Amino acid sequence: MTDAPQHITAEMFEALKQAFDNSQVMFELGERAYRSLQEEVKNVNLELERKNIELQKSLAEREALEREVLQAKTMAALGEMSATVAHEIRNPLGAMGVWAGLLERDLEPGDPRRKTLGKITDGLAKLNKIVLNLLVYTRPISTEFRRVRLDALLDEIADFTEIEIERLGRDITVEKNFTAAEKPYVIMADPEKMNQAIINLCLNAVQAMEDGGTLRVELGEKREDGGENVDDANDAGGNNYIMFSVSDTGSGIDREHLKKIFDPFFTTKEDGTGLGLAIVKKIIESHHGRIDIKSEVGIGTEVICYLPYSEDK
Repeated sequence: MTDAPQHITAEMFEALKQAFDNSQVMFELGERAYRSLQEEVKNVNLELERKNIELQKSLAEREALEREVLQAKTMAALGEMSATVAHEIRNPLGAMGVWAGLLERDLEPGDPRRKTLGKITDGLAKLNKIVLNLLVYTRPISTEFRRVRLDALLDEIADFTEIEIERLGRDITVEKNFTAAEKPYVIMADPEKMNQAIINLCLNAVQAMEDGGTLRVELGEKREDGGENVDDANDAGGNNYIMFSVSDTGSGIDREHLKKIFDPFFTTKEDGTGLGLAIVKKIIESHHGRIDIKSEVGIGTEVICYLPYSEDK
């Protein structure tokens, strides 16, 4: 005998329906919580990734700073040693020059030994130049600032460079582009030191164009495509930057050499000392300026300098 089927009462049906609704609600709440947890985990992972990138960047910056400090210490030690060596060499060099002069005086004009003596004298002159450059680079730059019209200074040096080009007999055209001519930029500078830096840049450009070309001297306000060393249009003292550049259409410099171009004693020239651009950089920085270089092999090189100026100067 089987049990008779039970009839589902309205109360039972309502209870079952309520239980189903509650389970559906719990499922939906669980699904929402799961999705919320997933989103939170995703955000946490993104934050951890961002923090990791910041940490890696901070470590890289610290390593770069440590390398710069080490390089600065090395350069300081090298500078002290170079200054000492330069002083020790300078006196005997001077004495040898005197002896060479006395020997030349005793030789007849047609004496074949004069040619050999000339080579000795040229070698002494080159050594003396290296020593002088060493002393300039290793000594702290003493600057006497006064008001200087940068356009007038550039114009004078460009004219001097044209004379040097004629003396060398090279087919080089000098172009001047002074966009600031109607509004002269008066900067506070040491005229002698600034003159030395600009002449060095112009003569470097001439040396890079043995087969001729164009040397361009440009003056204007800070360009939008300024070098990577120029961060802002203004410095902390509220000064704007005036830009001048010296460019050539010479052989150019390859990328690997470009990274070292301002390092002292680095040179690609057979008779170079590797101190010219290092001294230029030191002079520009002593004027609270910045320097950058752009070059492309087969196209030419441009050295860009930025110097602070104020409208009220």
